Amino acid sequence: MKSSNFYNSVAYIDRQSEITRKNWQIGLYDFLRKREKRQCANTECGKWFEVMPADLKRFCSRKCAAKINNPKRTTITPKVKKETINLYLRGLSMQEVAEKMGWGLHKVRYWLDKCNIPRRSPSEAAYAKWNPNGDPFKIKQRLNKSDILLKGIRIGIILGRGR
Repeated sequence: MKSSNFYNSVAYIDRQSEITRKNWQIGLYDFLRKREKRQCANTECGKWFEVMPADLKRFCSRKCAAKINNPKRTTITPKVKKETINLYLRGLSMQEVAEKMGWGLHKVRYWLDKCNIPRRSPSEAAYAKWNPNGDPFKIKQRLNKSDILLKGIRIGIILGRGR
């Protein structure tokens, strides 16, 4: 009986309420607003961030999480970007560039648009694919003797028809 009287005494209750009040003031019992510091799970980042203890967050931002969880979606390096653009400008189709780089077609399209490179129409793409050495219908500027003879014959046929 004596122990129950101790816990019910006014002095004990006042002392406990004083201790509790001080602990609340310093934030010891404030679990709703209590924060803990964690380091980002992305080894390249290494930033520290604050979260609630029950939060499962491992990364400091969505960008860091995407770099680890979606490695193909990371930002492109200038060297890879330049190589992509050069492949397209050399005459490869967007699909061929995508296969060569190991990307999707939409990623190639995104980088071409971002770099303000106009995309070829389907007919231009087909023409470039089937004529990799350039236009086969260019008129020769320097003609040898047999070419001059053929040119004369062609002109004679055209004039002979009356066109």
